[in-house]
Amino acid sequence: MATNAELRLRFFRYFWKHLRLVWPIVSGLVAFQLALGVVIGFLERWLVSEMIYFTFVTALTIGYGDLAPKHTLPLG
Repeated sequence: MATNAELRLRFFRYFWKHLRLVWPIVSGLVAFQLALGVVIGFLERWLVSEMIYFTFVTALTIGYGDLAPKHTLPLG
């Protein structure tokens, strides 16, 4: 039977091996979310910290509601 240290070591090896595999996808999604947050932030004239905060609160579906876009884009 493996000790806790051996199990922990195996876990982290497995974790890093597979994280390298999905990292391009995860980083692409995070970059896309940040880009959309920056666009909304510029339209709303928010600070950069507010843009990042809004992006992650919205993306993680927490939705505190303290920052919400007030402008709409004309569609026609």
